[in-house]
Amino acid sequence: MKRKGINMPSSPVVVVIKGEHYKDSEEVYGKYMEGSVPLLKKYHVGIPAIGNDFLTKDYLNAAWPVNIVLSFPNEDDLDGFFLDPDYLYIKEAYRDKAYKTIKISAFQANSPLNEKKDCVMISQSQLSKGSDEPLKEYLSGAKKIFEDYDVSVLASGSGIEKPYTTESWDVNTIVSYSNVSEADRFMNDPRYIELSKTRSLAYEKHEMTMFNTRAPRVDTDA
Repeated sequence: MKRKGINMPSSPVVVVIKGEHYKDSEEVYGKYMEGSVPLLKKYHVGIPAIGNDFLTKDYLNAAWPVNIVLSFPNEDDLDGFFLDPDYLYIKEAYRDKAYKTIKISAFQANSPLNEKKDCVMISQSQLSKGSDEPLKEYLSGAKKIFEDYDVSVLASGSGIEKPYTTESWDVNTIVSYSNVSEADRFMNDPRYIELSKTRSLAYEKHEMTMFNTRAPRVDTDA
């Protein structure tokens, strides 16, 4: 991703925000978004995926009305954004009043961000003890099945703990599908259902949520 005056590095830092707004909080949330635009530009923040159209499926175990994926060139910009005095002001004045629940996590991506499709799944996990072999088998098997579907791994990586995050996950994977039907086909593939048994051995805790994407309401291009 290229921005004026800066080239995004090959492996950005990714932030996942999941939550729920208070009822009738549109006005105060709008003020939060308005106040965040200069900061998004200042710290070169990308918005790879955003959506409010959350989905409920048998293979999912979480559903959040608000889903936002942000990208930062590096940890310095990540810290700069969330610790900027102007951000701390709009957080207290508007964000805290808009969100009934908010979960924020961050991870260092292993590679450049890939193409985003219309349907995005966020998978976040804590590893079980002795999970090396099951994890390796699961990831290798899932990668082979991916090849038979219109699916893209938008980003994946290990969690980063920060004072402003609310949780940290060992394994973070953001996958995008061309549509919900393609996600259903993949998750209900007999090979993946069988592979999920290995997944359960690798992960002590596992949260999966999915949503249809929309265009951001703010322009972050500097």
